[in-house]
Amino acid sequence: LETYGDARTAEELGMVRNNLGKAHQDKLDFSTAIKYYQEAVDIFESIGACLMRAQARENIGLIKFFQGKNGLRELKEALAVYREKENRDHEANTLFNIYSVTFDETESRQQANELLELLAEHNIEHNIESGILFGIQPYEIRGKRKLLIFRERMQQLRVFYTDQKVPTGIGRSLLQLAKIETVMGSLTKKRSLARQADK
Repeated sequence: LETYGDARTAEELGMVRNNLGKAHQDKLDFSTAIKYYQEAVDIFESIGACLMRAQARENIGLIKFFQGKNGLRELKEALAVYREKENRDHEANTLFNIYSVTFDETESRQQANELLELLAEHNIEHNIESGILFGIQPYEIRGKRKLLIFRERMQQLRVFYTDQKVPTGIGRSLLQLAKIETVMGSLTKKRSLARQADK
């Protein structure tokens, strides 16, 4: 703390470092981005800002995946913190990031099912929830009950985008619903949804 002054100044400095990391990540300058993210991690750790530290660690993990390296340890560390602090939005987002970079079929299915349970049990921020629902592969969902939950959430998302008059959201919802119907074995329903998506 002596290095950074008071906790508020240190938190602001950590946020600046984290933002610099993001700026370099956006420019695909990954080594500099990791350097700034690591500085943010160190600052947040020094003041006990565990959620902010977890976010910076997660960013490092994601960059490692962009580089073709394994960043799963960082993502799982962040997920544990979010679960401990009951920050469901970050938990859902991080679990989806882990799902997105997992190539083991068994683990991927487990994470997809965990995500659906999390969405069913908690009120997750809309943009996070829609990103997850569009990103889950229906064939990885096991059990008719979970597929029905998935279908219901996608139908709610389609209604939301219809009410908001967002054509891409409507189309993506209909295509995802068609995939769900395919997995469930309902070809008639799939054809109907596909025709709606073509409109």
